[in-house]
Amino acid sequence: MPTDQLFPVVLGFVLGLAFALAIFVSDLAVRRLIHVGSLLDVALRLAVFAAIVFGASHLIGSFFGPLVRAHALGFWCSCVVGFIAPPWLAHFYFGRAERNNAG
Repeated sequence: MPTDQLFPVVLGFVLGLAFALAIFVSDLAVRRLIHVGSLLDVALRLAVFAAIVFGASHLIGSFFGPLVRAHALGFWCSCVVGFIAPPWLAHFYFGRAERNNAG
């Protein structure tokens, strides 16, 4: 795979990781900061999620926009993989570590 095709794939994976990280950080922010009401919880989750996702999207788009547009299919496919794979890998790892420590 040539470098001009590999780089958008890596950027898509990074954006998918940013999506997964944004969900984790927004949940962590709500747990640590407030427990006032469900509407305020939702507003804080969306604000933190939007800040992280918009920031990552803006950085990737402003620096690598033409490259990403040229290889959009690989970018979005790797974005989905970057979003789905890390939580599942962490789930399997922590489940396996828990079983190993239990017995």
